[in-house]
Amino acid sequence: MRSLGRTLVTTGVWAGLLFGAAAAYVAWQIQMVAGPAAPTPQTLSLAELIAKGPGKNLHVELTDVAFGPPTVETQGDRWECVWIPLRPAGQAKAPPAPAVLLRASRPRGQAQLDDLVKQSRLAVLVTNSLPQRSVWKARPSADLQRTYPKLDLAKVTFLAEPDLDFAGFVLTPDVVFDRTSAQIVWGVAIGLLSLGFFCLLLRWSQKSGAGKKAREACIRPEDEYTRGRLAVEIPQSEHRFKAWDCFCLARKYLLWAAVLFLVGLAPMSGVAFSLDRGSFLSAVVFALIGLLFFRWGWKVVKATVRLYSQGALHIAVCHGGLRWRSRSGDRAALWTEVVAGQVRQVATRQMGTGALVGYTGICTILLHSGETLYFTNDTITDFVRFASLAHSGHEETRQLSKRQFMNGARGQVFPAARPDPVRR
Repeated sequence: MRSLGRTLVTTGVWAGLLFGAAAAYVAWQIQMVAGPAAPTPQTLSLAELIAKGPGKNLHVELTDVAFGPPTVETQGDRWECVWIPLRPAGQAKAPPAPAVLLRASRPRGQAQLDDLVKQSRLAVLVTNSLPQRSVWKARPSADLQRTYPKLDLAKVTFLAEPDLDFAGFVLTPDVVFDRTSAQIVWGVAIGLLSLGFFCLLLRWSQKSGAGKKAREACIRPEDEYTRGRLAVEIPQSEHRFKAWDCFCLARKYLLWAAVLFLVGLAPMSGVAFSLDRGSFLSAVVFALIGLLFFRWGWKVVKATVRLYSQGALHIAVCHGGLRWRSRSGDRAALWTEVVAGQVRQVATRQMGTGALVGYTGICTILLHSGETLYFTNDTITDFVRFASLAHSGHEETRQLSKRQFMNGARGQVFPAARPDPVRR
């Protein structure tokens, strides 16, 4: 049941943040165009549009339109968009440089393009005055400029389709150009982002609450005599911080983190490219890949900080527990105050000879207080002896506590028989 709750909370974090960011992006796009364009288009002939412009309403239904030869932009075998020059229907000859260009992204083949050029009335959006980050903004490509080398971009009226294709869902102009739609989508975005951040805080509280319950479930030792004896006890082994080796390891970690962050920036450029192309689904995929690399890089940075924040300048392993000196002062912990001790060692040997060519060791110690001690073979001297003594000390105490518990339980189930009173 707890695992199901954690899964739901984690799902809420990712779903709330990702879908909330997507909704915020859609609301931002709608807000940029909802003011200059009205849900109801104004009817103009193409000659009137060329002569007078669109006026205060960029949403236009064109009449008397003649289509010129299209320029198809492809990516592999897939059609990306089609640039179609437009001219008034009464104009017999097409000019060398068109005055009006339509960027159509809906046609994905010749049949759809043929259906488009057969239309006598055409609903379009004039994009010249739109912001550069708008998905409706028609940006001339290199292929278009090669087709029309004499094209003066300042004198051309660029048109686009008025609807919005959002991850396979087409939003019609009566929805996109309505100011109320932007407010509704902004509300949805704020709600989803709030849900994501709430689940994130809940996830953090679950982690801290689980650690607190685990610490409260363990009996804290109250024997001041044992603690005082630990302070003066002769240690079994002493270990010191290896500053230079730790610095070299941290430098290597930070180098890997920088590589991961740089690799994560590459998909982010794909996000910007996909948004410019109007492909939101591709932008989401690129964003997820980039966030994955950023997450790995952040984990490496946290591991680097952990080398210093959870280590010790000097640590002594004693029969009764641990004594260590950190940057905040001298500390001590009995073995009964250790919740868990994990040791992981990996040895790499040369094939054939069996000679040791590499060794990596990590020892993590979790205390009742919630503090964590973290050591590697690069951070303290004689790591193998330290890990062995720390693990054996914790295991002996744990086994002793287990035997005491079993003896106490056996005594409750099978109480000792009381002797009969002596008759006088």
